[in-house]
Amino acid sequence: MDRQAKVRLYAGTYTRQGQSKGIYVYVFNPADGSLKLHSTEEHCNNPSFLSVDPVNKRVYASNEMPNEAYVTSYSMDEEGDLKYLNRLETPGSGMCHISRSKEGSFLYCSNFLSGDLVCCILDGNGFLDGVAGHVSHHGHSVHSKQRGPHIHQAVISPDGRFVFAADFGTDRVEAHPFDSRSGSLQDPTGYSGLSCEPGAAPRHLLFYPNGRWVYLVTELDNALLFCEYEPESGALNLKQRIPVLSNVMQMECKSAGIQLTQDGRYLYVSTRGCDTISRFTIDTITGEPKGPKVYPSLGQGPRMFCFSPDYKYVIIANQQTDNIAVCKFDPDTGEILEQCWDEKIPQPVFVEAVVLEDK
Repeated sequence: MDRQAKVRLYAGTYTRQGQSKGIYVYVFNPADGSLKLHSTEEHCNNPSFLSVDPVNKRVYASNEMPNEAYVTSYSMDEEGDLKYLNRLETPGSGMCHISRSKEGSFLYCSNFLSGDLVCCILDGNGFLDGVAGHVSHHGHSVHSKQRGPHIHQAVISPDGRFVFAADFGTDRVEAHPFDSRSGSLQDPTGYSGLSCEPGAAPRHLLFYPNGRWVYLVTELDNALLFCEYEPESGALNLKQRIPVLSNVMQMECKSAGIQLTQDGRYLYVSTRGCDTISRFTIDTITGEPKGPKVYPSLGQGPRMFCFSPDYKYVIIANQQTDNIAVCKFDPDTGEILEQCWDEKIPQPVFVEAVVLEDK
């Protein structure tokens, strides 16, 4: 990456305690890993997850509210600052995650509190243009936090056939057939998905670049599940389950974010309570993860984290200690190295660093 490139870090926060201003935009310096606040988008309630599109200069924010659900769209100027476009109310409540379709025509919205999955239409100018699909999950599981459905994340499969929804409340990853022309979502009945151990609480998943391997982190039993995707049935066939932490560290811990390096050799999971980032080495022939090696998150309550675009730094949002920790990173060995910057920010839960593109 050109050291003169414009790199911006977008940070989503919780505003519910009145200290955070919403979305924070930082200038990221690739020479030393430092951050400098550039601007804030203050009229955005609880932007707990962002979908950043630097090519088309768009940012979408999930607004995680207890009694309603809506998502907000912004345009991005040449310096990375945000301009409000519109907001769309959707069915559900507690929208905690959003993700874009591959071609950028749809936005998948996960509502944790209500268990509703919604597909929103994105027009060519970045505006939210209505709801194309909506399904509600049903069921519960064994933990006191699993008395109903709680969708934590939804992502499209690389072949575009299914939207996979990780349901914390039902211990299921549902495979929803998806119509890429209309944006409609179908009921998962008849499609396999994945059933987790009772009380596991699936949280976030990602697909490997080959489109076949899937890695899922479960929140309450702190495990990494390695699965193989079966396109015909929508099944995620479990191949391996591996603890994110050592047995000594398991008590009162809750795993959160998951990231894979661009070359597919290393995978990382954040865990709150013990406040760690766990590294797994991926066998690029079989897909099997090995590890973990555990690093401190340099704060309390690590949620999402990201790599700098040149993979020289890892950037960690620590919610409970109101800080973003920046550490040096060795992409060859996968080692998280010494901390080089600490940025105070209220209630950070999402970070993503991008190079601003000339359009």
